This record gives sequence, C-alpha cells and structure tokens, in this order.
Amino acid sequence: MKKIIAGLFELSNRSLVYQYYCTEEDSSVDRAITDTLLDLIEQSSPDYDGELEELVLQAEAGQYVSPNPRLPDWGANETNIWLVPPMAKPGCVCITNEYTDFSRDDGGEPQQFTYAQFKAALAHWREFMRHVEREGKEKLVGKRFEAVLPDT
Repeated sequence: MKKIIAGLFELSNRSLVYQYYCTEEDSSVDRAITDTLLDLIEQSSPDYDGELEELVLQAEAGQYVSPNPRLPDWGANETNIWLVPPMAKPGCVCITNEYTDFSRDDGGEPQQFTYAQFKAALAHWREFMRHVEREGKEKLVGKRFEAVLPDT
C-alpha cells in the first residue's frame, strides 16, 4: 500500500517549505509518483487545480478532445499531463516531468495514473492546504498528513 504524505519542513534559514511525496510499503520514497503526479498537483494548486480537475473530469467522461494529442493538455513548470491516447492509456492520465527521469523528451518513462489516483491525490492536497489555512504553517511544521493512494 502506497501512502501520500503532505507536510511542512523548516529550512536552516527558518523558511517553511511544503513537502508532498509518496512512500512505498517499506517507507522508501516513490520517486515516480512524487516527481510526476504529486509535483503536478502541488505546482497547480491553488491557482489552476480547478481548471486541471475540470479537464480530467471531462476526459474521464469521454468529453475531452485534445487540440493536438502530440502536445500536453496541461503543464506546470515542465511537468506535463496528457489526457487522451496516444500518450495516456485508456482510463488514465499520463504525466511527465522534464526535470527528472520521468520525461518523454529525454527517453524517460512517462507515468500513467488512474483517474481515481489523480482525484485522491488532489483531494488529499486540498485537505492539507485547508488545514494549513485553519491552523497556520508554523503549527504544522514536522507533522505528517497521510492518505492511502488507491492501487487503481
């Protein structure tokens, strides 16, 4: 069972930074999920996650038509998402990150995530951000907010 974890970390200069990552059953970090799905969600939130979620919902309902299937349907800071074939498998979104090994352009392996996985990660991040707004960043430093990432 994979877990997604959100939290805040204090740097040596006292700056607070968000952490959003996925762990395997043995607690090691799953770089593929962290560097693609979670990176995209964190970078898209809060300004664009509503738009991104709407696109994913349209794709899930079979209502989305890509203007150019060779190009990504959404992107944030070199993390890109495709919602329809040929890049995305049926029932999935395909995500690449040009700054990691999970990049299409560098011959890396794009990551496929089910709609349920995307929605679960987005809901978890939003709930964490609501908690930050209610409590304040300083009170949450070092605390882990965990959720299970669905297998499918």
